[in-house]
Amino acid sequence: MSTRQELEAAVLAAPHDRDVLAVYGDHLQAAGDPCGELIALDLQIERHADPRAAGPRRYRHAPLELFAQRAAVLRAMLGDELASAGASAWIGNAVRLGFIDDLAIGPAMQRELAALLAVPLGRYLRSVTLHGDRHEIAMLLAVLAGTHHTWLTGLTIVTTSAGPVIAFEREVVAATPRLVRLELRGHPVFRAIPHPALRTLCVEGPAVAALADLELPGVTALEVAFDVHRDALGALVDDRVGAAGLRSGAPLAALFSIERLPELCRLDLSRNEPPPGAARWTGQPVGAGGSVFALLGEIDLRHRLTHVRLPAVCSERDYALLQEALAAMPALVELVVARGHYLDTSGLHHRTARIVRAAAWPWPAPEQVRPDAALQFAMDYRTTGCEPYGQSVTVPLRELVMTMERQFEDLPGEARDAWTAFWHQAAGLIHDGPDQVLPTELAIAMLAPLVRDVAELGNAVVFSGRGSPDGSIQPTMTIRMRAVTRPALDGGDEGFAIDR
Repeated sequence: MSTRQELEAAVLAAPHDRDVLAVYGDHLQAAGDPCGELIALDLQIERHADPRAAGPRRYRHAPLELFAQRAAVLRAMLGDELASAGASAWIGNAVRLGFIDDLAIGPAMQRELAALLAVPLGRYLRSVTLHGDRHEIAMLLAVLAGTHHTWLTGLTIVTTSAGPVIAFEREVVAATPRLVRLELRGHPVFRAIPHPALRTLCVEGPAVAALADLELPGVTALEVAFDVHRDALGALVDDRVGAAGLRSGAPLAALFSIERLPELCRLDLSRNEPPPGAARWTGQPVGAGGSVFALLGEIDLRHRLTHVRLPAVCSERDYALLQEALAAMPALVELVVARGHYLDTSGLHHRTARIVRAAAWPWPAPEQVRPDAALQFAMDYRTTGCEPYGQSVTVPLRELVMTMERQFEDLPGEARDAWTAFWHQAAGLIHDGPDQVLPTELAIAMLAPLVRDVAELGNAVVFSGRGSPDGSIQPTMTIRMRAVTRPALDGGDEGFAIDR
């Protein structure tokens, strides 16, 4: 085995190991491969990253010249045709540590995909998402099959319309020898998936019904997001179950068949939370016959599961169902309850397994909040030689609480910590509690993921948290809580648009 092959094997085994990537990047640079320089630049940028932040703020401390060098390398690797077509941003935003991850390819983009696979950067495609109807998906897969993919380990198919299923062609299997993860969203698309390397399958929405048909002998991990009304899904599954000659009576549990999933040991049901607009956190996730916790107790192969991820435990009934299911899972090594809730789950137990649970939510439930309660967010500007001035906005507390329910676990770590501290200090929602003064950047990190118009609190220079270039404007953010009535929201303070 050559040095390059050994390094590629090391990167495949530990794709996010910075030390391994640095050695591989040095090897590529010595061989004249521009991807080596791209890996080196990405690693330098990553050293300046703020691990508690998300989005562009994560890299706000990285020198701008690194981004300029990176852009130049990307343009060179893309070639004139793609660079001139504006693909630098579209593709460049998907490049992470020298590899293309989560690249989105839409319908009628066969030409763009073929052009990318023909340039040096295309050799480092690691995961891609294909969107379209079945005919468009088949055409995009044909383009993908025209190139041998050394690094492609993840493929997502988003099928936008129903229709006859298609074949997972042998040419696609041959071109993707290291494809270990396949994600199917939307409608069922394949009649079979004969890929020997496949180990993880993710299915979402109506595509879940395809589990009744597919033989998946090598799959060890399964992620399922029903994401469809349970009556509609039940009808789909009933049709598939009947056609496949499977047992009746519990059609959703029949999807998890030992015969079709003989190696399955990891099951992830954590994405089965109530969607926006559904009954709020009632313990009745959409799909799964009303509760994934009841489903877990019906699955025949549960005794073989070693790792399980679940959504929030929202009711005493779900708590009892989960505890009952755990008693029938002797091989379990780890259970993860991925999202928090008002219910305390600290009493969950298993004889040998490690149980990882999100903390109970620190804020009050909406029904415990006065209808006229609100939080006021104020930004004060202090300018040299002038009196302080500022502006404020008011958020109805119930709206903020319901937004926190949906988004809290998805916030950056620094924002979660700040909100947790805030809610603990604000326990009881006292009318005249003390103001809390936060550093501007931290306050923005708390607010930006939750509200659409947070930028209206100040102009771009002040909002950056760095003040004006000459230092004359030094903004501070004060968060204070007070009760207001609905009429008060219509006068004085401006409204605040909560993200849904």
